[in-house]
Amino acid sequence: MKKRRACIFSAAVLAAVGILCVWLMLRDEPSAVKLLQSEDDYVFFINVGKGDAILIRSGGKSILIDAGDEEHSESLLSALELAGVEKIDALVVTHGNKDHLGGVKPLSERLAIEKAYCPKFYERNKKDKNKLKKKLKRLGLDTESVASGDSIQVGEVKLEVLAPAEYIDGDVNDNSVVLRAEIGGISYLFAGDMQFAEEKSLIASGAELKCDVLKVGNHGNDDATSAEFAAAASPAVSVITTSTAEDKGTASVRVRDLLSAYGKYYITEHAEHGILTLVRDGEITVLYV
Repeated sequence: MKKRRACIFSAAVLAAVGILCVWLMLRDEPSAVKLLQSEDDYVFFINVGKGDAILIRSGGKSILIDAGDEEHSESLLSALELAGVEKIDALVVTHGNKDHLGGVKPLSERLAIEKAYCPKFYERNKKDKNKLKKKLKRLGLDTESVASGDSIQVGEVKLEVLAPAEYIDGDVNDNSVVLRAEIGGISYLFAGDMQFAEEKSLIASGAELKCDVLKVGNHGNDDATSAEFAAAASPAVSVITTSTAEDKGTASVRVRDLLSAYGKYYITEHAEHGILTLVRDGEITVLYV
């Protein structure tokens, strides 16, 4: 009996030691929020409902790709505050749909925006001026239009502009700014709301589309992410920025199945604040914040 009690006691001690070791490891493991507030290079896909708002942090600089819609502006601002962002060094508005542009006004009222960028090939007003560029200038933003072959340099981050290469009539989504960049040792492709027509134009251009992380075009809708484009990008990680409650057609089964052939996909609606991607211990790490 004494021997049995001793065995039980030893097992209990070993279990307690194991739990303690796990607790110590977890205690020393930085949380997603701590990483968000760290000086590491990362990309943070902010949950702004169905819209896009993507924060790039590198060398103390902050780049924002799109700003969601006005309805979710507090979610955007809260996420930026959580990350310790005090100024936007560069804002890229990929196109003029409200779920990418609508949050710019409240953002500009809260934080300084050093420079804004928009697509060069875009809808024109009656005076033959770029409609989106005019809207951004009316908000008091120093704005430059960009097209394929251009680049946006912010600190050590170089955003290569892959598209638009031409004006595509029919849908403003197909005139989205598409960007590629190396950030913290990870290659990213940010596809805006690019649909099949702009994908076809981009593939024909011969641009480098292979990436580690893909920001999926047009919220995972079925009118984007062709099999040819997915094969060219072949991402290890895909991030779909959407809320299925707001748009039931997004994150379509076809797109999710297609991306699953290359790696894992993540949807921003599953995170409270967003999805954080960075390199840790030489590996791509994806965390919900």
